[in-house]
Amino acid sequence: MFPASPKLTKEIGRVVSLGSRVGFSEATLHDGDGRLCATATSTLLVFDGRFPTEPEAYLAEQQRLATLVGVLNRRLRERMREQLGATYGVSVVHRTYPLPDEHYQVLLHFDAAPERVRELHGELTAILDSVRATGATETELAQMATIQRRLLETQLQSNDYWMSRIGLALRRASSLSCQSAASGMAWRKRFSISS
Repeated sequence: MFPASPKLTKEIGRVVSLGSRVGFSEATLHDGDGRLCATATSTLLVFDGRFPTEPEAYLAEQQRLATLVGVLNRRLRERMREQLGATYGVSVVHRTYPLPDEHYQVLLHFDAAPERVRELHGELTAILDSVRATGATETELAQMATIQRRLLETQLQSNDYWMSRIGLALRRASSLSCQSAASGMAWRKRFSISS
């Protein structure tokens, strides 16, 4: 058991928004004597837009989006965490949602010391520009195909996966048989699996 300290800590924070798609939050933590204990800055970038609704196009774009997120996750983690040692981690996630038509959203997030935020934002921008200009390498595509294949094999055994597929089918008002057939065709085509 830790003894309770009669001295209180003081937390100060603020959110800096640079529009609807970029935001920073900054925080400092002081002990009861006013000494600075920690500072942190959290950065979040959001990209969103329209997504196809036709079943085969939806599934193909969903796979492309998952591949993009995997490539960005790997490149950003490798550069910002492993090479620069400037953050504990980088998170890139994606989702699709109806509004009322289908849309996608990609969120990029990292925490860093306040004095390194501009440097890391520059690194993030350079990596995004590189992916936009040249795309993924053949090695990255092969890695992502392996990861996605293994993930699907695992997910097929999960009730959560099937519940999400049912929810997606209901949301998009498409049949599960159409979705399963289109998904199977897209996976066989994407990963060169013969039927």
